[in-house]
Amino acid sequence: MRTKDKIVVQDSKRLYTEVLTSVDFDSFQWTWQKNGELQLDFTAYGDGSAACELLTVENSVWYQDQEYILKQPNWDYKDGQEVITATATHVFYQLGYRRQRAKNDGAHDYTIESALDYLLNGLNTGFSYQIHGQFGTKSMTDFGNCSLTDGISTIMETFNVYAYYPDNKVAHFYDEDSFCTMTDNVFRYRNNTEEVQMNFDSTTIVNTVVASSSVTRDVTTTTTTDGQGQDKITVMINWGESQKGAFYSSPSGRTGPNSYDCSGFVWCAMKNAGFSVPSYAWATPAMNNDITGAHTYFDQIDLNAAQRGDVVVTGGPNGGGALGHTFILLEAFHGDATKVLQCSGDRGVNDVGTYQYASVDGQVVVGRPKGVTQSSTETDTTQVPMFDPFTVVNEESVSRWGECDGDDVTSDTIDNPDDMRKFALSQMQSEPVTTLSVTMANGDVPNRGEKWTLQVIPASYQTVVEAVEIQKYPMSSKPAQVTLNNLQRNFFDSLSANQRQLTKVTDRLTKIQGSSTEPMFENAMITDPDLVKTLKQLGGV
Repeated sequence: MRTKDKIVVQDSKRLYTEVLTSVDFDSFQWTWQKNGELQLDFTAYGDGSAACELLTVENSVWYQDQEYILKQPNWDYKDGQEVITATATHVFYQLGYRRQRAKNDGAHDYTIESALDYLLNGLNTGFSYQIHGQFGTKSMTDFGNCSLTDGISTIMETFNVYAYYPDNKVAHFYDEDSFCTMTDNVFRYRNNTEEVQMNFDSTTIVNTVVASSSVTRDVTTTTTTDGQGQDKITVMINWGESQKGAFYSSPSGRTGPNSYDCSGFVWCAMKNAGFSVPSYAWATPAMNNDITGAHTYFDQIDLNAAQRGDVVVTGGPNGGGALGHTFILLEAFHGDATKVLQCSGDRGVNDVGTYQYASVDGQVVVGRPKGVTQSSTETDTTQVPMFDPFTVVNEESVSRWGECDGDDVTSDTIDNPDDMRKFALSQMQSEPVTTLSVTMANGDVPNRGEKWTLQVIPASYQTVVEAVEIQKYPMSSKPAQVTLNNLQRNFFDSLSANQRQLTKVTDRLTKIQGSSTEPMFENAMITDPDLVKTLKQLGGV
């Protein structure tokens, strides 16, 4: 709506539009705060007009072609007069009433455009955006499920957006180069400014923090538990290997030393290794029964879990003689090619056969000699931070002000110490806070993004500043109030100015002392009026 300098009131359904004329012009205040509020405050008097009746919540106030929404109109009836005090915030902040309930789980890369598109998707808000500058691609984790204003704040922080400014329902996002313009304009004390306030506060200095990250990585820990009885397994196999060449004999001569049958060979091997065995050499049916039932000498093992040193028995409980067979595995079972140690009818004691040729048809059971356990490996995966917490110190600040500890600094996106160190340093208030504000003496008011020079000649102070908040009274002669940015440069400029003033005073005192034999701090000796004035300003007299 084209309104120029008129104040136009409109109902929320756009049925009524009226010009408001009963405004107290001295009260009409426009306030802009960088990346903050943009609002109107004013007082109007009830005159029975339709415009006054429209001053109610959620109706619109238009000023200089921008729409503001009435949030806090207060009607006061006193002494026969109706007084309406109203606050109206820019329509952009209506986004705070909407929420993006979708959430993009996990970490994803975004451009600033794709992040804003995701945030606004499906909500039909009527709002749009324009991007000014370069912002690159950034990662955000679990983005969404938030109010739109919170989402915009997250985007601005992630992409280091320098400033935003709303033009009705179009939000403009700027990098610093696109937003700021250096001008030749000057805030000059006692020229175009009535008052310059410079406040310095060292209570918030922070130059030492502990930095950490909530970004995690998977760490896999492998724990190996040594098995028991493995030394006996080695003795058993070594003894069996030493018997290679002994021939097969059954039923006589089945327990050596020159001949064995299959079960007698296994019995002797276990006995020589110190395993518990019966007092007589067993046959395969007895071995089968112990493995599957009594477990006096063996624990039963699944074939696919069988390991080196386990004993295989085939043929079942009735598999005696040629119907059964037994042998020792030389390696973990992996099918027919698994190597075995046995005494077979065709080769005697040998280790050249495999499971395929050693086994016979019929039931197969596997026994592990009592007291033997295999080595076990357990794997545990845990999430740990990408790096351990560490201390970050701004050494220059510490050298000036001493060590000032602050709260821990953490990030849910940074995954390496170097970037975390830079981020932690950027979050510190390593120097005293400088608050600069000016009260204008004429109609000069900076536009958003303009950089002016601030000069306070009596203090020898000069620095470059940018307006971060403007309060002006466009319908009154009341002076505008401008709050300026707080930068380290502004503080260091003030230190330089103080040093220049101190040097000037010291030089004058040196001249006075050199021309007199009287004590230099006697009041009578300080006769230079400018010096007396300066000392009073510095608290020296």
